[in-house]
Amino acid sequence: MKAMDNFYRQNPPNEDTRLTNILQQVSNDYLATNYKNKQVEQQNRTLSKIIEGFEKIVIQTKDEFLLDKIDNKSNQLEQLKTNLRSRLNGSWYETLEDVLEAQKIFIQNSNDLTLGQLRRFKQRLLNSEQINESELQEICQVQAELSFLERKLEQEQKFPAQIEISRN
Repeated sequence: MKAMDNFYRQNPPNEDTRLTNILQQVSNDYLATNYKNKQVEQQNRTLSKIIEGFEKIVIQTKDEFLLDKIDNKSNQLEQLKTNLRSRLNGSWYETLEDVLEAQKIFIQNSNDLTLGQLRRFKQRLLNSEQINESELQEICQVQAELSFLERKLEQEQKFPAQIEISRN
């Protein structure tokens, strides 16, 4: 082993070999990052298709109990926020509010920038260990449902005749 060590000290790898090794490592890192980016893009497309599907289902028919549903979801969301507020300090509660706001904006616009912000806010909260993933998932789900209902109400108010026609 000592003989090999001395050999490499006397004859270090040439510059081309080192550059080839560095290039190979950079290439591997690039491919791994590119693969992850493609997975995230696929997830974004899948989420966008799901949201569009929900929008079509939610907006197709007029809901006579829509205001009651919005009130119930709003109350449920406030209850969850109140329960979490007692455990989260001020800055983490503000981060939770940022998560919910990003969730609402993503439901309305479904763009990649908002989705990226939403993921970063969620990750910050989860890394703080002041909230667990199931609690965060639950409150985000309620916020998403509330946003869909609000969007449906907005659509019904904009296009009441179109909804009546599609019901017939």
